[in-house]
Amino acid sequence: MNENPYINDVSRSGASGMSGFLLGAIVGAGVALLLAPATGADTRRRVGETAKKLGSAARDRIQEGKEQIRDRFQEGKEQIRDRFESGRQGSPGMESRDQFAQGRREPVPSTG
Repeated sequence: MNENPYINDVSRSGASGMSGFLLGAIVGAGVALLLAPATGADTRRRVGETAKKLGSAARDRIQEGKEQIRDRFQEGKEQIRDRFESGRQGSPGMESRDQFAQGRREPVPSTG
């Protein structure tokens, strides 16, 4: 019986699963190129082309990630602004605060 029931409960989806897949693909491609019966010049050319493709794909993924982060940050700012504005407009007692800020106050009844 397993003493720690969560030890095998590791998610293999998302970024961690994708990075593992990509690492395996890169290693597999490298081994295949090294073991393939080809001349040294041909193998070096193919390795160079593969490296360029992988570099380009990595740059594209990084750019997509930056854009997603930028979009989510902007959405968050807009949500905060909207909530702030709706809170200012919908809070009880804000009318008296607004009047006070504009220099208009209602008389306070005297208690004595």
